[in-house]
Amino acid sequence: MEPTARRAMVTGATGYVGGQLVEKLTQDGWAITALVRSPEKARAASWADRIVETERIEDVPEGHIRLVQGDANNPEDVAKALQGADVTYYLLHSMGAGENFHEQELETARSFAEAVNKSGVPRVVFLGGLHPEGELSDHLESRKQVGEILLGTNALTLCLQAGVVLGSGSASFAMLRHLSERLPGVVAPKWIRNRITPISLRNLLFYLQQAALVDVPRSRTFDIGGPEDVSYIEMLQRYARHFRLGPRPAIVAPVTTPELGAHWIGFVTPVHTKMAKPLIGSLLHDTVVKERDLQEIAGLPPQGLDTLEDAFDAARPDFDPCRWLRVLGGTSVAVVTAAGLATAATRPSSLWLKSLRKPSFYPPQWAFPVIWNLIYSTFTASSALTIGDLGDDANGKDAPQERRSFTALVAANLGLNAAWSWVFFRRKNLPASTAVAAGLCATTVSLTKRQAARDVVRASLTGGYAAWAGFATLLSATLWRKNRRR
Repeated sequence: MEPTARRAMVTGATGYVGGQLVEKLTQDGWAITALVRSPEKARAASWADRIVETERIEDVPEGHIRLVQGDANNPEDVAKALQGADVTYYLLHSMGAGENFHEQELETARSFAEAVNKSGVPRVVFLGGLHPEGELSDHLESRKQVGEILLGTNALTLCLQAGVVLGSGSASFAMLRHLSERLPGVVAPKWIRNRITPISLRNLLFYLQQAALVDVPRSRTFDIGGPEDVSYIEMLQRYARHFRLGPRPAIVAPVTTPELGAHWIGFVTPVHTKMAKPLIGSLLHDTVVKERDLQEIAGLPPQGLDTLEDAFDAARPDFDPCRWLRVLGGTSVAVVTAAGLATAATRPSSLWLKSLRKPSFYPPQWAFPVIWNLIYSTFTASSALTIGDLGDDANGKDAPQERRSFTALVAANLGLNAAWSWVFFRRKNLPASTAVAAGLCATTVSLTKRQAARDVVRASLTGGYAAWAGFATLLSATLWRKNRRR
C-alpha cells in the first residue's frame, strides 16, 4: 500500500509504544514531530540520532524527527506541534499517576481535541483498550471516554482498541513474565480466568502505522488483536512452558480485591503498585476482539499475526527467563551461610551468658531462634526481589551500579549478622558486640530506605529486621553497661 501521509505528529514519543512507533516510522521514511515535555529524555531515546533542529515539519528530512517542547494539556503547544502534520498519534495515558488519573486523562484529551479542531489536522490515531459493554473499571472507562472525545473532533479519527501488549518494555508484559518466572504457582481471584485477546508489539505497530494510511469513510473504533483468545492464567502457564520454567498451577482465591492484588504485584514484580492498579483494572472483564475490520482493510502484517509464543520469542533477546532463579539461589545461599555461621557460634546455654546481669526486657531464650528464622526468610525474599529488579526492571533494563551497591550492602549486612555471634558468644566482648550490632542496624536501615523507594511491602519486611537489629543494639549496649567489670 502506497503511503498517503508522510508527516506525523506523535505524542507519548518517549513512552513505550510511542518510542517504538517513532522508531518504525522513521525507518520507513516518515518525517516526525514529537511533542515532548522533556527534550533531555527524548535525546536519550533510541531514535535520538535522527533528531534535527528545525521549526517546521516541512523542513524535516524523511526519516528524521523534530522536537517540540510542550504539554498536551496546553492547546497552544499542541497546535504548534500539529502544524503541517498529515496525521497525529495520541498515545498518552496517566496510568500510575494516582487516584485522579481518570480526570487527568479526560482533561488532557479535551485540550488536545480543541487543538486538533483549530489546527485542521486531517487524521487522528488513538490507541485505546478493548472493553466489553456495560460497567467498566476506572482504567477501561477512562480509555473509552478519551476515545469518545477524540471521535468528536473534526478530524477523521481511528480509535484502535487493543488488549494486553506483549513486548519487552511493556508494563503488561513485565507483569506477566515476572509473575510467571518468580512464582511456582498462582493464588489469584477469578479474573485470572477472564478472556483476553493479547497482541504482540510488532503486530500493534503494524496496525498503528496502517491506521494513518487506510481509506475509511468515517471516524470509528477498530478492534485489533492477535490470533487467539486466552485467559490470563493460560498466558502465564504458556510462558512458563515455553521457557521450560516448570508447571504453574493456579488456585482461585475466594476473596481478593484489586487493591490487594496491586500490592502483591508490586511486591513480587518490578511493576510499581500504582501502575499495577490500572493493569489489573483492565483484566477485571473479558477484553476480546469483537470485529477485525481494520485487519480486513489493511491486511495481515508481513509475518502474519503472532501467537503467544511468537511474541515471547520476539521479546526474548531483551531478557533472561532463568535469571530470577539464579538471583534467588545466590541470595538464599548467602543468607543460609550467614545464618549457619551465626548458629555455629551461638551458645545460648553457656555459663557465661547465664551469669550476665540482664535487663528486664531481655526476651525469653526460645524467642531468638523463632524471630531470627522469620527474619532470614523475609530478608531472603525482599533482598532477592530487589536485586532481581535492579538487574531486570519493568522495562527490561539493568541498573548495574545500583545493583552492585545494593548487593554489597546485603553482603555487609550478612557479614555483620554472622560476626555478632562470634564476637558475643566466643570472644565474650560486650563493647565490640554492641558496635557490631549498631553496624548491623545501620546497614539494615539503609537497605530499608532503598527498598522503600521501590515497594512499601518489601521495605516493611526489611524494616522489621531493622527494628529487631535496633533492639539487639539496645540489648547489647545494656548488657555492656550492666556488666562493665566483667
